[in-house]
Amino acid sequence: MTAHSLPDRIYLTGFMAVGKSTLGRILANTIGYDFVDLDHQIAEQEHLPVVEIFRQKGEAYFRKVESETLKEVSTRSRILISLGGGTVCFGDNCSFIRRSGILVHIKVHPETLFLRIRAKKDRPVFLDETGQMLPDEQIRQKIKEMMEKRLPFYTQAHLTFEPQDQPVGQSVDQLRFALESWQAKNQKPASK
Repeated sequence: MTAHSLPDRIYLTGFMAVGKSTLGRILANTIGYDFVDLDHQIAEQEHLPVVEIFRQKGEAYFRKVESETLKEVSTRSRILISLGGGTVCFGDNCSFIRRSGILVHIKVHPETLFLRIRAKKDRPVFLDETGQMLPDEQIRQKIKEMMEKRLPFYTQAHLTFEPQDQPVGQSVDQLRFALESWQAKNQKPASK
């Protein structure tokens, strides 16, 4: 099966730090698709890092720009889009994405998320008002609460993929196989 038999638009969703951008960038390169990290696209357009957009302009402003940017980049063909962790949870984004292409939920264990998030300082929801990382137990609690709210959206994905503890190249190969298998089962016959 070739990349041409994959959907024109592939969207990766999942909680922050699951590896959407890493997997997405490599997979897009492998199948010859353009790659867009939605958060990076927004940061470029706004000339501010996402954490600063949240701080200076608020979440409502960010979500409005996020939805507009999502619709704009989704006009392109042969594109793989790494969504922000909350993109599917706001407005009509989830239904729009499901109509536009294939939505893949990347899922990892909450403890893995905790370890990854704790190592980063660019996740605005895990910082206190002074910009410092929250204490470990607050991070764990916030992950749990956010996952509970987001899970109903993540479970609307066409496909769920759980990368194993292995080299990223193997995960990319497995994700590509999962996408090709899903597409083969769900491809509509060509009309005559």
